[in-house]
Amino acid sequence: GEQRRAVLPLQNSLLRRIRSAELCILQESVQTRMQQQDGMLSVSPGTDDGFMPGVVLTPPVPSVSAAAAAAASYNQQRHSPPRVPAPVALSPQPAATAVSSTPPSGAQSLQPVVEDGASAALRVAPKPSPPQPMQRETCAFALFPVAATRSDIGEIFERFTARVDAKIAKSMETWASLQEALEDEGIGAPEWFWLMRRDGQDPAATLPSPESADGLAVFRLKRMSTTFGQLLHISVVDSAWVEDALEAVKARMFAWLPIKSIRATIWYNNATGEMQLNKDFEACFKKARFRWFQLCNSKGVRGQVMNCNRAEPPDDPVTPPE
Repeated sequence: GEQRRAVLPLQNSLLRRIRSAELCILQESVQTRMQQQDGMLSVSPGTDDGFMPGVVLTPPVPSVSAAAAAAASYNQQRHSPPRVPAPVALSPQPAATAVSSTPPSGAQSLQPVVEDGASAALRVAPKPSPPQPMQRETCAFALFPVAATRSDIGEIFERFTARVDAKIAKSMETWASLQEALEDEGIGAPEWFWLMRRDGQDPAATLPSPESADGLAVFRLKRMSTTFGQLLHISVVDSAWVEDALEAVKARMFAWLPIKSIRATIWYNNATGEMQLNKDFEACFKKARFRWFQLCNSKGVRGQVMNCNRAEPPDDPVTPPE
């Protein structure tokens, strides 16, 4: 006939029979061991082996009910899950000195703080912001943020560029491109700065405005396959200042932005009556370590992208943290 195979888990009735058999075997084993110990510990009266005469050392023989209880306890412990010891709380060690942390405002982070001699613990505290880089005093220009709103920045741009040589103004991004960039309000939002010449005097003594500023720069952070700074616009009221303005803006971008390079597009324009590249403007970029990167076309206009890689200090500032 067909042989039946055991299927796990076993049925409850079979498990009870197995446990009863184990209990019987345990009871017999306990009784046999106690009888053997009884025979070994019994001493005859009147011997001189160090025991008092007439005294018989006989261990108490447990009853069958006691043996059954011990076997049941053993069986219960055998099939019960292991007991995990409870953790022991250690008393905190007092700190030697009290430390108070009051970092400047910034992002939240977990920092160890010890107060009033209590044990060290993690507490949410402001993350120290990185030190702000200083402007290079050796640069011929100082940069000041343009105070304007999105509604009036266009008028300010037109008022200033009216004072700039058309060959320079038309070589950079048009107002339409700058206006489109203003739609980005995230990490890649454009930054606008007035340029004020030092000339041995305090550049902050004169309030920058479209009529008093010496130059204008617009740049932003650009994240693509690599992170770089995009110089959208740079212009000065005197063409002889272009190279100095580039050095000042480049120093500012490398000091404040975690970028590997700066890119700017010089556009072909018809400021001279013929669609061509401003070679004098291009030469200023080359003196500032900008090199040809690639050609591009936008809305039927050709442009030449120039790239300047970050150099090691002291040629360029140290890369700031992101």
